[in-house]
Amino acid sequence: MRHFLRLGERTVPLEEELVVGRNGDCDLVLEVQGVSGRHARIVRVADGYQISDDGSTNGTKVGGVRLRPGTPRALTHGDQLLFGTVAASYHAALDVSHPPDASTAKVAFAMVQAMVASLDRGPIVRVVEGAEVGQQLSLPIDSGRTLGRAEEADLRLLSDGISARHLEIRRSVLGVFVRDLGSRFGSHLGNVRLEPQRWVPWEPGRSLRLSKTVVLGLDAPRTADDFAPVSIVEPAAAAPSAGPAASAPKIQVTDVPPVSVREPAPASAAVVALPGAASPIAVPGRRRGAPVWVPYAAGAVVLVLTIATLVWVLKG
Repeated sequence: MRHFLRLGERTVPLEEELVVGRNGDCDLVLEVQGVSGRHARIVRVADGYQISDDGSTNGTKVGGVRLRPGTPRALTHGDQLLFGTVAASYHAALDVSHPPDASTAKVAFAMVQAMVASLDRGPIVRVVEGAEVGQQLSLPIDSGRTLGRAEEADLRLLSDGISARHLEIRRSVLGVFVRDLGSRFGSHLGNVRLEPQRWVPWEPGRSLRLSKTVVLGLDAPRTADDFAPVSIVEPAAAAPSAGPAASAPKIQVTDVPPVSVREPAPASAAVVALPGAASPIAVPGRRRGAPVWVPYAAGAVVLVLTIATLVWVLKG
């Protein structure tokens, strides 16, 4: 699996550790106002990557939630990151294996199969911070999932501040939606507290915080860029080392425009009926009547066009 950050049009590969900051000795040098000398670091762990803030002045956010300095947060594919005033996103490209002599058509067909399998699996909810970090929950379409301390919860969370029935998550053809079930200490999407018993859309890349102890991440839909063809070859005998390996080159970025860190003002919520749900969906930040399905439809169109292109390659 290939892991990398995207900063605008730039792609920054991730290896064992990536230190981000303004100082020249950082691995990713961001010479941008609002970024501290040593701002944050991303470190490889057994099941992926974790990010932590190194005590920066303007903070590091993942999915709209500010990190506590020194507290690591597991990264989920599609997470939106903010280093002070510099925006980035984290991606984990799935490897698509094929023989070294495979034709372009066979490689394209393997990528189509991987995309279809990814769609069939659906999005995954992951615990990225808290005592239960690493646990995950699949979301079959048109079925609800509950999270809380209760034994019957689909994802049982025993961290401090979690209610017996804290949150419900539902996936429909419109996307993924969440509602707080009247928990004592609440739920926050980004830094906006959810109104009890009101459905709201959970867009990938945004973090969901339960109480002050548990943070959830949602896998983003994968595009053609998130599948990496990998040739299967026999491992060659290791050549004798001619000396110490060269260190990875520094990546210096000076032309990334800063983004506004001010949170959007609350707007009137549109209400949309969710099939099978007991209450309507409140869609914050949208004008009344604006269709909530537009971003999901746009993603589906992009995927269909990608598959159509690959099919054309197959026929060629």
